[in-house]
Amino acid sequence: MKGGAYKTQGADTCVYIPEVACNGRRTTLRKAPAGTAFVSRITRDKRELDIQKAVAKELKKLEAEGHGITKFFNLADTACIPNFKPEDKRAECTIDDLQGDERRLINLVTPVQGDTLLKSIRAKSKPDALIKSSLKGVMLAMARLNANTITHSDSHFDNLGWQGDQLVIFDWGRGTTNVRAFKEWAVQYSLSPPQLQTYWKSFSQHTLQFTLIDQLVQAKVFNKPASFESLMSVWDTLGLLGPAAAAGVVSEQESKLFLKDVFDTIQADWKKPMTDRLISTLIPNLFGGQSIIHPVVAEKPMPPAEAQVLVRVLPALLPSTYPMSTPPVAAAAVQKAPKTAKAPQDDKKMDDIKAACRKLLAPGGGRRRTLRRKRLPRLY
Repeated sequence: MKGGAYKTQGADTCVYIPEVACNGRRTTLRKAPAGTAFVSRITRDKRELDIQKAVAKELKKLEAEGHGITKFFNLADTACIPNFKPEDKRAECTIDDLQGDERRLINLVTPVQGDTLLKSIRAKSKPDALIKSSLKGVMLAMARLNANTITHSDSHFDNLGWQGDQLVIFDWGRGTTNVRAFKEWAVQYSLSPPQLQTYWKSFSQHTLQFTLIDQLVQAKVFNKPASFESLMSVWDTLGLLGPAAAAGVVSEQESKLFLKDVFDTIQADWKKPMTDRLISTLIPNLFGGQSIIHPVVAEKPMPPAEAQVLVRVLPALLPSTYPMSTPPVAAAAVQKAPKTAKAPQDDKKMDDIKAACRKLLAPGGGRRRTLRRKRLPRLY
């Protein structure tokens, strides 16, 4: 192949098209159809490999039970140690951790996919009806996977992509595979300083999830053993709903009704997971209203329009659940006031918060972002 295989990179992953060769034994996760084209995602993140193995195993079980949801997930087919060739142009990957000894790296050989949902919304390259129906399918699939104690937990629109006209979810570096791991993450959030909680909730894929934890803490039912299964049952539904509501994929009115139902139900009956109700009624109803899709999706910092949307759709009771006097997304929405220079101590305070976040939560999975974006703090 002429021109080299290096394609792009994120925070801690480099992507090569076509795939990088394997050095030695391959670990098989699942089998793509004959003729599938592949890419290599090179990482040192063994955690993501373990999560992908768990997801592949669970999807196989669900398929055997008659739940055909595998098509909504883009997972590696195989994993191995990479064997770089000169034409791969390995040196163009500028992530220090991915240079050096190849034997310490993981080559996730993954079916190729097209644009992300974020890019397709901005380019208006997919019909609104297809985006709605495809995202609904992903949400239903994730609700079923959550019921089997697996979460994705980072469902911004740059982690959903297209394979033809099929929307798929990928990048599992933030996921959890059992109740214990999920509980550790949720409890860690609840015990974090208020400023750190505010920072986490400034990302739309986390706003609704962590706000629900705030509500359960306020109601004094959080951290009861059965509450985590209930919380997990709606986890990725809320994660997907944040950017979906902000981008207008679902209407504000339907989002309000959905969130009020979910938040009220879990607070009142925190021992009972909501999976059956989500799949049979709530998610279908969520996508039933009129909506106008616009290119405002999860970014850092949150765009004012996105912040305003999420404030409008959150249940009215929520201001009291925030650890600070003003809901953080509402504060983020106030952008029209005259700008004043930030005091050096303010910048240092935020830097200290981010540093504490990274120290507290590392090691963990990496979030794949382009070079133009800073890396998010690890969430476990």
